[in-house]
Amino acid sequence: MPKDRSVVKRSDYKGDKVIEFEDDVLEDDEGEDEIVVDTEFFKLHGSMDQKIRKQVFTAFRKAKKGVLICTPRGGLDVPEADCIIQYTPPQSDKDYLHRVGRTGRAGKHGSAIIFLTHEEQEYVSHLREYKVFLSNRDPNEYLKHLCELMDQPNLEEAATALQRYFESKIANDKELRKSACFGNVCFGCISHVKIDYPFSAYSTWSRFYNSYPTKLRRIFNFKNVNLGHYVTSFALTITPTEVAQIVRGQVANVEKPRLNKKLALHE
Repeated sequence: MPKDRSVVKRSDYKGDKVIEFEDDVLEDDEGEDEIVVDTEFFKLHGSMDQKIRKQVFTAFRKAKKGVLICTPRGGLDVPEADCIIQYTPPQSDKDYLHRVGRTGRAGKHGSAIIFLTHEEQEYVSHLREYKVFLSNRDPNEYLKHLCELMDQPNLEEAATALQRYFESKIANDKELRKSACFGNVCFGCISHVKIDYPFSAYSTWSRFYNSYPTKLRRIFNFKNVNLGHYVTSFALTITPTEVAQIVRGQVANVEKPRLNKKLALHE
């Protein structure tokens, strides 16, 4: 189990407000966990009630420092944002420019980080066409504290320990496992947003990745990705095929609305 990580405050990053874009957010409300960092975390997604979205956004803007995790929907105006992090590359060049433009505004300094796999490195060259020049960052810059946090002698063992920790949490927590497998469906307190059918978080990602426009599909080609790695990123210990089977089975078992015979018209 990770050590008390509250002593590592922001690593080498000096900013106070960060906006992170990603497709799905998992939530663990278990009160017995240790404090991770001394920073507030907020989340926004397109299915949230407008009133709640406004409350969360207002709280983030008022916070002295915080991290806003959100899906790429709706406009965000946070002039104080110090850093933009994109876990998933956008599906249009316009979206990329729009996202990174949320920081460094009004003459202030800002930075933007995007995560790319080995197969996606051509995106760096693609952005140069728009006079956007990205520089490669050494992962060790961000991972150097992981050994201390996980109480392990080297990065490989620390990363493995962290992955096993997340896998154990999900395997032993019914609600977390449902959240990882079925995304934003309302199971207990995982999400307050009800939808018609349960969608797998992994399946949601796969549909997203498989829908890149032709212009970008040469870079983000679904056929070239390692699906097993992405399933693992959700801390699931099953195969992509097994996830798909679970999702298909759950959708097939969803009870259809029953006809109210009293209101039905019969000849």
